[in-house]
Amino acid sequence: MSGIHITANHIDLNYVDSDHEKELEQPLHCDEAINNGNGVVVGIREPPEKSHESPMVISDQRKLIAVTATFSVFSLILTIALLLNVKSSLDAKQTQPNIVFVIVDGLGWNDVSWNNPDVQTPTLEALGKDGVILNHYYVQPTGTATRAALLTGRYPFKIGLQHINNGDTVRDGLPRNRYILSELLKKLNYTTHMVGKWDLGICHEENTPLYRGFDSFYGHYFDSSSSFTHSFTDKVTGLNGLNLYDHTGAVGHENGTGINELLLRRIHRITHGHIANNPLFMLISVDLQELSTQESERFNNASSEIENEELRNRYGMISGLDKFVDDVKNHLIHSGLWKDTLLVFSSASGGDIDIAEMSNSPLKGGKGSVFEGGTRVPAFIHGRSVVKRRYTNNEIIHITDWLPTLLSMIGEHRAAHDVSLDGVSVLDTIKHGSTSPRNGHIYNIDLENPIIAAIRHGDYKLIETDNSTLNVDVIDKGNHLVDYNVSKPVTALDASTKQLYNVKDDPKEEIDLFASQPEKVIELHQKLIDSLDEVRAPLPSASEDDLNRSYYNGVWVPGRC
Repeated sequence: MSGIHITANHIDLNYVDSDHEKELEQPLHCDEAINNGNGVVVGIREPPEKSHESPMVISDQRKLIAVTATFSVFSLILTIALLLNVKSSLDAKQTQPNIVFVIVDGLGWNDVSWNNPDVQTPTLEALGKDGVILNHYYVQPTGTATRAALLTGRYPFKIGLQHINNGDTVRDGLPRNRYILSELLKKLNYTTHMVGKWDLGICHEENTPLYRGFDSFYGHYFDSSSSFTHSFTDKVTGLNGLNLYDHTGAVGHENGTGINELLLRRIHRITHGHIANNPLFMLISVDLQELSTQESERFNNASSEIENEELRNRYGMISGLDKFVDDVKNHLIHSGLWKDTLLVFSSASGGDIDIAEMSNSPLKGGKGSVFEGGTRVPAFIHGRSVVKRRYTNNEIIHITDWLPTLLSMIGEHRAAHDVSLDGVSVLDTIKHGSTSPRNGHIYNIDLENPIIAAIRHGDYKLIETDNSTLNVDVIDKGNHLVDYNVSKPVTALDASTKQLYNVKDDPKEEIDLFASQPEKVIELHQKLIDSLDEVRAPLPSASEDDLNRSYYNGVWVPGRC
């Protein structure tokens, strides 16, 4: 085994070899001076029984009393020291917060009440304003790519997930040569659960949640499904089948029950059945459109003054999401976990403007684009681990930053120095409001047609696009890790395909500075060129044959491609 070293709750995050799966099954052994590993103190013994020996002479008794008194004082000091050590150890354990991460596909910039007073999100706004609202927070253009970036701490173009379009079914999923966030937290003694949508690889069973560090999974392996029938219709084959799973078993008896109710039932079971010896990590991944339930209908009935039916339905879905998060919070409160919980809320992409045109207003673009409306999204963090609270943070934070930041927050700081990660630890930024170590990010580099590349550095953002054919030779390096050998370099792109914006002064991206600031264009363009060596060929979407093999008796089954 190469590359992974685990000692005393610390993890080295280097690459691992092909025996990765076997190592993941090995437990983490930590030698603790006063703890047997199961939360039971073993360092204090019961006092010995009283002696019944013959009486001694007075002088000997006095000597004995003096010695006994001295020994008793020493024993008392030792006992106090042990108890303080126990308390210190328990306090250290309590510094590891429960982590609940809620990520929502398709919630746009304008879909929350702190950015749009017409929207009703009282729970989200209260949590955000009691914690820290992240005002310059960025994700990937699509939800699948964002979830991949969250779990790996890396830009999707480095792992082949830069070309996923809306509705595509991911075939191969996350690479197996690195630990992801759930696996790392599990190594650090967390109990790990996932609820909601996976959509990060269906053709190989080892790419599903239970093989990637989660103790349990309840939800969709494939893309979003019908809210009540829980069926998924594939756009390639047209096949429609059940897409709801409990661990590895299909759930066929909940037809007619809303997905939000089913997810909340499972969250209730997780929170109320959680054993306090281990901190909890729960990833809740949902699609905004799936939460159009009774709460949405209630909102629609109470908001007849909104004449635009599309807008009314949109606000209803958002109201349903807010109620869902409120229920999650209440489950954590009633189970006694809330006071020690760090809650992160994040959209997974901008709103889909084909469905809701005003979702990202006043930002330009939407889901699937590298404009601000597709990548700058609502987010906040809430919990006692955050020292400075009740303000809006305007530092740049990226979805890849959560892996090193969360690990640093629980005392594992090595990830903050892992140069193979694209994420950086923004722990001090989040806890104390200090300046972010991040000065920009790469939105995406996709060399497939159409070519799309975008980067922000400081206040400036460069977008490069080209709809012409790019002659690309692909060199297979095994294990789906392939490099581009670009025979027509990006430097040959026509200048008209470049756009430069100052997104600090012009967040709407209305004033193109390409012609007036050529030096800045050249600077940012070179940064994109410098990143081309790390671009990987896009992993293929599931083919028609893959999907036909994955469809069995009306059920979508992972691991059959």
